Amino acid sequence: MHIGLIFAMQEELDAFLSRNDEAKTHRHKNVRITEINAGEHTLFCVLSGVGKVNAAYATSVLIHHHDVKLIINSGVAGGLNVEVGTLVLSRAVVHHDVDVTAFGYEVGQIPGFKPTFLADTALLQRAERIAKAQGLDVVTGLIASGDAFVTNLNTIEKLLGSYDDVHAIEMEAAAIAQVSTLEGVPFLIIRAISDVIGKDAQVESFKAFLIKAAARSAALLKALLEEQ
Repeated sequence: MHIGLIFAMQEELDAFLSRNDEAKTHRHKNVRITEINAGEHTLFCVLSGVGKVNAAYATSVLIHHHDVKLIINSGVAGGLNVEVGTLVLSRAVVHHDVDVTAFGYEVGQIPGFKPTFLADTALLQRAERIAKAQGLDVVTGLIASGDAFVTNLNTIEKLLGSYDDVHAIEMEAAAIAQVSTLEGVPFLIIRAISDVIGKDAQVESFKAFLIKAAARSAALLKALLEEQ
């Protein structure tokens, strides 16, 4: 099976590639793709760049040019009600910077879609089992995306008033989830917390724990793929 893996930042991609021996790299226009043969599967690893548009484009490239049947996004995120280093798995994903509530939609809901984008249940359950078997600190919940590095809870106040299980805030997952949903491709988001939203020295925490958090997310991804 062809599996698409999306990483927003070089550190996140490197954390995964360091766990694989052989790979070849090519480009599709502005997207760099690293191809890995993994037994019965071929992995297509994309460095998407930061932000929802970049993530949506990378997802489309994987689906339309490499016929991937599964999408997994691995990386880091800001956390809510969790500690640095915690792994967050997506029960579902939502846009935190979309607001059409004036027309009766839910917070984060895009007209024409359900309020949230649901991750693949079987894949989620497998990831939960693997993480717990390895003794990892893991939670499952809602991951929220927007085109901003959020440092103030006031930015997402309306979202938090509507959902009680938001555990990770980042900048790509909702776009990946939306494109995957449109194309009928199952997806899962794996994020390790590098910083906690609203805490003092949040930006410094992100810089300090980026590589360590990316490695934690990549390790779970590697273990999950080995059972796929």
